[in-house]
Amino acid sequence: MSEEDGGRRVIASMIPRQHGAWSILISCFIIGAWLGGRFGAVNVFLLISAILAFLARHAVVVYLRPSKAAQRNKKVLALIFAYSSIILLMGAFLVLGYGLWLLLPLGFVALTFGGLTLILMARGKEFTTGGEIVGILGLTLIAPAAEYSATGVFSIKTVGLWIVCAFFFVGSVFHVRYLVRRKKESMGPPAVRLGAGGPSIVYHLAVIIVAIMLGPALHVLPYLAPVALLPVTLKALWAVGRRYERPLAVRQIGYREVVHTLVFIILVGLAFALEESIVCLTCLR
Repeated sequence: MSEEDGGRRVIASMIPRQHGAWSILISCFIIGAWLGGRFGAVNVFLLISAILAFLARHAVVVYLRPSKAAQRNKKVLALIFAYSSIILLMGAFLVLGYGLWLLLPLGFVALTFGGLTLILMARGKEFTTGGEIVGILGLTLIAPAAEYSATGVFSIKTVGLWIVCAFFFVGSVFHVRYLVRRKKESMGPPAVRLGAGGPSIVYHLAVIIVAIMLGPALHVLPYLAPVALLPVTLKALWAVGRRYERPLAVRQIGYREVVHTLVFIILVGLAFALEESIVCLTCLR
C-alpha cells in the first residue's frame, strides 16, 4: 500500500459512521438556531466547532485503539491537534468577540459527557443503554448552545430546550433497542412483547408526564411541549402493541427515525414559538 493510500485510509477512518449521532447533532442545531430567531456568523462558527469536537472525540477513540502502525498514530495525533486548535480559536472568538461567556460552562458540560463516553468506550460499554444515553446528552447540548449564541440570553427557555431534545432522542435508545436487539420477542405473544418493550413504553409515558409537569406547573417547558413528544410515544406504544411477522430491517428503522425527527423539529419549534407569542400578547394586555 502506498503512503498516499495509507493517508486516505486514515482520513476515512476519522469520519464517524454513526448516522444517528450525526442526525442528533444537526437536528438539535437546527432547533436551537431556529428558536434563536437569528442565523449569522456566530451560528456557523458554533456549528463548525461542534462538528470538529465530534470528529475530535472520534479521532481520540481511533488513536486509543491498539495499532502497530506508528505513522498512522502520528497522523491521527496531528488531526486531533488540528481539531483542538481550531475549536479553541473559534471558542475564543465566540466568547471574547461576541461576549458569549456562558458557552464556557456549556462547553465544560459537553466535555464532561465526551470524557465519560471515552471512558465507556475504553471499557467496551459505549453501546450499552447507559453509554448511548451519555452520548446523546452530550450531543443535544448543541440545541441550547445554538439558541443562546443567537440570542445572547441564557434563559429558562434555553434549559427547557435541552430537556425536551434530550427527552426525545434518549427515547430512540429504548425504541431502537427493542426493535433491533429484541427481534424474537417483537414477534412473540403480547406478554413477551410487553416484557421486552416495557422499558420503552415506561420511558415514553414518563417523559410525557414530566413534560406536562415542567410546563404549567414549573414553566420550564412550553404548554405544548408534550405534543412534540406525543408522536414518538404513540410510535413506541404501537411498536410493542403490534406483532411483527418478521424483523424490521435496520435501514427501514433508520428511515422511520428520520421522519419522526423531522416531525419533532417542526412540533417543538412551533411549541416554543407559540409560547412566546402567547407571552407577548399577555404582556401587551
